[in-house]
This record gives sequence, structure tokens and C-alpha cells, in this order.
Amino acid sequence: MRWEIEVSYYAEKTFWSMKSYRVRSGCGIERLINLQTIVYSAMTLLLYSDKIFAKYKFASAQETKCAIAQELQTQL
Repeated sequence: MRWEIEVSYYAEKTFWSMKSYRVRSGCGIERLINLQTIVYSAMTLLLYSDKIFAKYKFASAQETKCAIAQELQTQL
């Protein structure tokens, strides 16, 4: 279980651009963890719920982020 947490934390901070998000209070830390968990879960579930992104189920975090960003730009 610990390995999974460390992998998700690394992906959140590195590939989902949350490394610049800084907090100093206990409440802020709790909110950061909740935000990171929600974002990571949503992006992971997107791979299983949307046919466009299904091919990225086993891709790296970089490939997934790039594909999601490109699709958002296309739709906007």
C-alpha cells in the first residue's frame, strides 16, 4: 500500500504540476492532500470511463497528461 501512495504522490507533484502548491497550516495540508487525491483519482478513472483515453490505461503519467491536455485544447 505504501508504494502505491508514493507513486501517486510523485505523479501528482511532478506530472500534474502541483509541485508549486505550498501550504503552511494543518488545514492547508489536509486540503492539499484531499485536492491531490481527488485529481489523481479523477484522472485515473478517466482512463476507464472514456473511450478516447482508454488506450492510456497502462501508459506513463507523462503520456496520459499530454493526451488529456491535447484533448482539452481540441475541445476548447
